[in-house]
Amino acid sequence: MRAWSAAPSLGNTDAGLRVLGLYVGLFLLLAFWFASWTMRNGAPLLAVTLAGLNVTIIRVGDSLRGYGLGSALAVLTLAVIWRLACRPSLPAFFCAVAVAVLTVQSLYQNAFLLFAACCGGFVLCAVERRWRDTLPIFAVGAAAVVSLLPYIPILRANDVGYVTSKGGFRFSHAWKVFSVATGSRSQVSPGFGSHYG
Repeated sequence: MRAWSAAPSLGNTDAGLRVLGLYVGLFLLLAFWFASWTMRNGAPLLAVTLAGLNVTIIRVGDSLRGYGLGSALAVLTLAVIWRLACRPSLPAFFCAVAVAVLTVQSLYQNAFLLFAACCGGFVLCAVERRWRDTLPIFAVGAAAVVSLLPYIPILRANDVGYVTSKGGFRFSHAWKVFSVATGSRSQVSPGFGSHYG
C-alpha cells in the first residue's frame, strides 16, 4: 500500500487506490484459477461462483484492507502445500515457505488455515507412508510461525480487550452478523454494518 501510494504515476489519489483494489480483486480470481489447476487440473467454477455470490467478498475483498490479499494468499497457500505434499521438490518447498510467510503476514488469522493445510499435507504423506516428505511441510509451518513471533506482544495486548468484550453466544447477534455477511440488509438494524464493513 505504501509503495503503491509513493509511486509517482499512481500516487495517493482516489482513482489510483481504486485501481489497487481492482488488482487485489483480480489477484483473488487468479489465485482461484492457480489453485484449481494445481490441485485438480480444472477450472474453479464452484469457487468463482461462490465468491461471486458472496456480497462480503465483493464489498470487502478489493478494499484497502488486508482481507482481499489475505484471502488470495490463503488460497495460494492451500495450492502450494498440496503441491509440496504430492510432488516434493526444492522449488516447491521454497515457494511454499514464501507464500506461507506472506499469508500469515497479510492476515495473522490465516495461521489457522495454514495449520489445517499443513495437517492435511502431513496426513496425505502419512497415509502413503512417505515420512520423509512430512519434514518439508513441518518446516513450512515453522517458518510461518517464526515470522509471527515479533507480533506476540501486540496479540497479547489485544487479548485483554477480547476478554473484556466477550459476551457469550447469542443467536440473534449471530444472525445479524450472517445477514451482514450475505448482504441481507433488511435483517440488520441501522448502523450495525458500520462495525463490520
